[in-house]
Amino acid sequence: MSKLYKAVIGIVDRFVPSGMRPLWEHPAGPKTIFFWAPAGKWSLVIAGLGDVNRPVENLSIRQCASLAITGMIWSRYSLVIIPKNYSLFAVNVFVALTNLYQLGRAYKYNTEMEALKEAKKKGNMYGHVCRMSDERWAKLTTEWSPLNVIRRRGRSRRRWLDELDAGL
Repeated sequence: MSKLYKAVIGIVDRFVPSGMRPLWEHPAGPKTIFFWAPAGKWSLVIAGLGDVNRPVENLSIRQCASLAITGMIWSRYSLVIIPKNYSLFAVNVFVALTNLYQLGRAYKYNTEMEALKEAKKKGNMYGHVCRMSDERWAKLTTEWSPLNVIRRRGRSRRRWLDELDAGL
């Protein structure tokens, strides 16, 4: 251990009350990395909770996946090591949970976007009307129903394809 660390601990030792002495002397107490590593790792949990308000399209799936896996691995490790470190276990469980939640959000967003692309692909007729067979054109036009058929005075002129896009 470094001389600075020993000097600081020697000074602080004199001020620790007798009631707090068992915590101070504990193998996972404030004198060890087993105390300070989980304390610093709570910043990852706070950052993960802050990302809940972030738009889903800005989430990094790889980052969330690696943090979730790391949280699960270290949760297991914290219960295997001696001394068992329940503080490290708690922080890693929360790291894993917050990032699993973010992964769930990203998965839901990606599946919705894929479904939207498929729906748009089915009804995509821009510039392809001439190349369509008659059956396909009839099917697309009969399945489509406009939202507002009646045009009122003063309304902007909209194309029927705009209505189709709005429906998708």
